[in-house]
Amino acid sequence: MPSKGDKWLHEIDAELHAQQVPLPPELIAALVHVESRGVAGATNQSSGASGLLQVMPGTLEWYNKYHASVPLEYLRSSQHGREQLRVGIWVLSQFWKSAYRYLRKRQKTIPVEQLAEIADLFYVAGPGATTKRLDQVEPATRSALEDRFPGWNALPHPRNVFELGPFPFELDAISKWLESGYLSRRKSEQIGALAALLLFWLVGKYFNSGVKSNAGVD
Repeated sequence: MPSKGDKWLHEIDAELHAQQVPLPPELIAALVHVESRGVAGATNQSSGASGLLQVMPGTLEWYNKYHASVPLEYLRSSQHGREQLRVGIWVLSQFWKSAYRYLRKRQKTIPVEQLAEIADLFYVAGPGATTKRLDQVEPATRSALEDRFPGWNALPHPRNVFELGPFPFELDAISKWLESGYLSRRKSEQIGALAALLLFWLVGKYFNSGVKSNAGVD
């Protein structure tokens, strides 16, 4: 089914390659359609979300911590569609990774369609609101959420996106991308934990040596 995001497919594909994100351009085009109907600079006056992928101002600040700064005005301009895609794709990729980490703790295998829908909910509702509800259902799927929380206003979003599919997911590339990021994060967390333990040991040793020294003064 064609969408109003399809006119951005060339720019989407280029940005996905630039960021080395192996998601299908068609999925991003569907998200563009649902979020902004393909109108660069579209702004929600109520929430403040803007751009082709309707990024919130606070989310843009998150992006700007790790990249060359993109002004909020760029997200609200009809002349900066590529920058709007750049920010939105990066944000979506982070939510795919965090959704993968969440699901990997709960199940051995993760169907890509399940992961894509949970990542979409992370994108539209935030990881906190989504995992709070996912923790209460089994299995961790959109359909289980619909059964348990039929009135949750985030649920129509993934339905609207995925009815524009199916999307040509490259499973091997996506798996390698996500698993590499997962293992790198785990290694970083382990190094951080070891560093904290070492610091704790050094501080303890310092204070213990101080106690012994003071005791000798008396």
